[in-house]
Amino acid sequence: MKLLDLHTAASRYQNLVEPHLGSAVAADFGRYEALNLATWRAGMFIHVPRGVAVQKPMHVVMAASDENPYFCGRILVVLEEAAQLTLVAEFTSPRGVEIKTNAVIESVVGAGSHFRLVTVQSWGDRAISYLTQRANLGRDAQFLSVFAGLGAGLSKADLGACLVGRGANAKLLGVSFGQREQHFDHHTVHDHQANDTYSDLDFKVVLKDKARSVYTGLIRIEPHATNCEAYQENRNLLLSDGTRADTIPELEILNDEVRCTHGATIGPLDEQQIFYLTARGIHRDEAIRMVVNGFVEPTLKEVPEDLRERLSRYIAQRVEEI
Repeated sequence: MKLLDLHTAASRYQNLVEPHLGSAVAADFGRYEALNLATWRAGMFIHVPRGVAVQKPMHVVMAASDENPYFCGRILVVLEEAAQLTLVAEFTSPRGVEIKTNAVIESVVGAGSHFRLVTVQSWGDRAISYLTQRANLGRDAQFLSVFAGLGAGLSKADLGACLVGRGANAKLLGVSFGQREQHFDHHTVHDHQANDTYSDLDFKVVLKDKARSVYTGLIRIEPHATNCEAYQENRNLLLSDGTRADTIPELEILNDEVRCTHGATIGPLDEQQIFYLTARGIHRDEAIRMVVNGFVEPTLKEVPEDLRERLSRYIAQRVEEI
């Protein structure tokens, strides 16, 4: 197994890096992705050889500071056939520091491999963030992606997987908390390019004060990809009158031999639930936190136990702020 700086990896292990760098997020992906590929400074390369199972989660932190107002980072993960890895990638910066960020996580998951990725976006409150995350999944590959959108004043995240091998399986769980005047724009893509592939998405958003969330989710099934299943759900909880949430689920189904469903909801706090709790001596602020916990708990339950505790610490901190 290899874990090292991407610059170092590109010079020492060119045969491992060159075929995969830019394969999942290429220069023609978009203008910000092209800029990242051309100008990335901070980078990590993770390579797991064939048949190797990394037993403990790996935690990578990419931190920006006021010394550099533009942060451009890239993480490249390559799992060969029948490999296993759990990666926690955290992006953070100090509060009150004005920075602009452009980050990419691209993954190549070989046949029969299992990859679990937890991405924690906890930039400071004055950061403007752009994040692109893509995974190319080989035959029978298993991919679990957990995303927590917690920080930044303005955040755009483009998350997704390309199921290029038959029998590939992708699951995306997302939780986002916005307050004050935070603006989140989340976009997800599950692109089914092979037969017998499966994808599932569950994305929850909680907003307070004047925060805003925009969500678009695309399920695409290619004409030749038959016997596929895809599910997508986005739910938004509004805690204040000044919040706003927009949700746009999209289906691009190009053949008939599939099973696909999607759903989206936007709603305020249920005052009957709050009344029920306050009538039993619970303070209103605590009652709201209990309702929020109940809203996100079904999603957290889907997270494997060894990752749930790690992610719950981040979520608990934001719920306490609410």
